[in-house]
Amino acid sequence: MRLPADEIVRQGARRMLAAALEAEVNQSIAELAADADEHGRRLGQREDRAVSVGPGQAGAASTT
Repeated sequence: MRLPADEIVRQGARRMLAAALEAEVNQSIAELAADADEHGRRLGQREDRAVSVGPGQAGAASTT
């Protein structure tokens, strides 16, 4: 089965966007990983909180 040229371009664009987003996330994680105290806790860590998701709320627990 051959795909039309437009679909091939769309798939390529999706792959490039996914790769760029993954690289950006990995870079951000690497930068944030260095921001820890002597016990390995992330600096600027917040208390547990509720986060709105769609029709309700979900808990967001800190990771200490």
